[in-house]
Amino acid sequence: MYCKLTRDHVPVHASRSPSSPVVGYLEQGGAANWFVTELKGETYRDGAGEND
Repeated sequence: MYCKLTRDHVPVHASRSPSSPVVGYLEQGGAANWFVTELKGETYRDGAGEND
């Protein structure tokens, strides 16, 4: 699925843990912001937003 971002330069982590290494970034308005699959992991908070 494609992901509409609410801000620019969102980190992509190596695993479902927010403490895992950052392996890249999603850019707002970019054409490559998509996911093949997504698994539930630890809650990640960034300002008022969060995802698990």
